[in-house]
Amino acid sequence: MKINCAIVDDDPESVATLTDYIGQLSYLHLTGGYTDAVDAMKGFRDNTIDLLFLGIRMQRLSGLELAKMLPKTTKIVFVTAFTEYAIDGYKSGGFDYLLKPVSYNNFEACVERIKNYMCDVEGADPIRRDGYMFVKSDYKYIRINFDDILFVECVKDYVKFHLNNKPNVITLMNMRKLEEQLPKNKFKRIHRSFIANFDLFDYTDKSKLY
Repeated sequence: MKINCAIVDDDPESVATLTDYIGQLSYLHLTGGYTDAVDAMKGFRDNTIDLLFLGIRMQRLSGLELAKMLPKTTKIVFVTAFTEYAIDGYKSGGFDYLLKPVSYNNFEACVERIKNYMCDVEGADPIRRDGYMFVKSDYKYIRINFDDILFVECVKDYVKFHLNNKPNVITLMNMRKLEEQLPKNKFKRIHRSFIANFDLFDYTDKSKLY
């Protein structure tokens, strides 16, 4: 499991410390470190952020304001020197918080909690086999044969598998991770919200498959 993470804090020393800590854990991938929340939002357009370490008191846009603008699938860890701000962080959708100066032990324990939560509650990465894959849906793993997939639709923070003569399957996953798992010679992304099985269609024109 690879967790894409980012740092947003107007304290350069905090950004440097967290960057060092992230580099010590192989399952974390740092997409960027920012000292300005507005600049961070621009950077987020190009990456899916699974985990965000976020300062609270910042100029232009506070961490609490930024948190409200992020997808629900992004786990937020507020990083602050003031305990009283932790409560505000939880109210704004924070998963956890770290007090400055952040020790490596506290950082690692926090990240482990988030990693375990992602695996146990939200489901791990899909498990791929020859000709099929398993995805987690409603706390159980469901086998999906690639030949049964008509197309896949992104629905907010979820993906919906539209299957041939079978019930649809919905799972919490982003399209980028799913696209990595599907056979590239069979499936093509035709829109930011759709991946189609081109073995079952002749052609597409923007929003329709034939």
